[in-house]
Amino acid sequence: MLPELLLFLAPLQGPVTLEVTDPVLVTASSDVLEAALGNALHFEVQGPAAGLLFLAYSATPPFGAGSIGGVPLEVDPLTAMYPLLGQALGPAGQHVHVQPIPASLPAGLSIWTQAAVLDPQVGDLLLSNGVRIDLVPPKPGDLPLLEPGHHIGLVYSTPPATAAPAMDAAWGECLAKGVDSYELSLGWSDIEPAPGVYSTMALTNLLNTASGAGLVPYLSVTAIDAGGLTLPSDLVDPLDASRLAPGLTWDSPQLRDRFQQVLDIVTPSLVQSGGFFLSLGSEVDLRLAGDPAQTLDFASFVESARSYVHSTQPLLAVGVSLTFDAAVTAGPLLAALGQAADNLAWTYFPLQPDHTPRDPSVVPFELALLQQAVAPRPLVLQRIGYPSGYQPVPTNGSSEEQQRAFVEAVFDVVLATPKLRFASLVQLGERGPTEAAELAAELGITAPLFLEHLATLGLCTFATGTPKPAYAELLLGLASL
Repeated sequence: MLPELLLFLAPLQGPVTLEVTDPVLVTASSDVLEAALGNALHFEVQGPAAGLLFLAYSATPPFGAGSIGGVPLEVDPLTAMYPLLGQALGPAGQHVHVQPIPASLPAGLSIWTQAAVLDPQVGDLLLSNGVRIDLVPPKPGDLPLLEPGHHIGLVYSTPPATAAPAMDAAWGECLAKGVDSYELSLGWSDIEPAPGVYSTMALTNLLNTASGAGLVPYLSVTAIDAGGLTLPSDLVDPLDASRLAPGLTWDSPQLRDRFQQVLDIVTPSLVQSGGFFLSLGSEVDLRLAGDPAQTLDFASFVESARSYVHSTQPLLAVGVSLTFDAAVTAGPLLAALGQAADNLAWTYFPLQPDHTPRDPSVVPFELALLQQAVAPRPLVLQRIGYPSGYQPVPTNGSSEEQQRAFVEAVFDVVLATPKLRFASLVQLGERGPTEAAELAAELGITAPLFLEHLATLGLCTFATGTPKPAYAELLLGLASL
């Protein structure tokens, strides 16, 4: 139908533009676009207000298709399909057509597309630029299971009874304003509490809680959590719980085979619950840094687990998380794990070596460094946070205003960085003194300033749930997305 229409209208090269976007890959082009099979592409046309839009695409090259009135056809009219025929442009002369690309198409196929708009003022047909779309297989590291756009998580901490009403109200407000995801964490030993004995209770409870709140889960099922091991007891040295059992390394078949049993339990449930990322270790650089042999063995463990997951869940991203320091050093550890994983996630708490926080003004530069470390893959922030310090007189050089400025800076970066896909803030409420001390002991850092850091990361106070200025900034940031 459209080729016949073109023959009877005198075309003029006019102010019509076509841009095609793959919102999952966060790429756009008015010339040549690489897009992943299975993604829904956006065809954005700009032309005369109230004009009639025709959109065509073809899987055969336009060479030899000719031209009309000196304007080249960028699609082959003999094989073209026309998803839009006479679609009226709005008052702003703009229309976005969303077209899913079937996952069944062959990788390597190219599609040529072009728009034409009938100008209602003078009756001329105006042709757009053409765009060639090169189709590639979806890559799990590009997070194809995560809906396009930015996703913000917020860790909820169980408050004391005195703060529970205020905290519950704040949590509900955050969900209503746009918190849509959640970072969940289990150790390998939570799934296999005894050798060869498997339990789904903890996993099911976490995923059901997230799903019940309408939250997309990011899940860690860790073999390493910070500096410690989270393995079943028989895989750990009975004389030193920080070491693997004698005779084992991370690439030992025994470890790989046993972990595959855990993955058989975890991955179907995670994908069914809408999960998009499975982390096999949290802040693993805290253990592996300075140990090249163990790093390579663990990278091999990650690579094996990733391949096994993809045999049944090819679109689920599998990786590990690192601290910001791993991006700063950018050494063999980052290279090995970056190659073994689909993508890397990060924890970001801008602290000096003495556990005092850096000024929030460093946030844009430091998050850009993390983006560069994983480029061209999207940026995933497993945990981010900033302490306010004890009130009314902090001893760590921070303040409630600095915490607020940190949250503001994070959202400024999110808005300016389309590839920052997921960020989880730590946390809604402060930790109590006992919880902070226990966590510090687990991490092996008991310095008073580190305790202050852990205790004051919350956006609401521990005792009463009173919002700090950073909480209001979070709501403003959510509204801006």
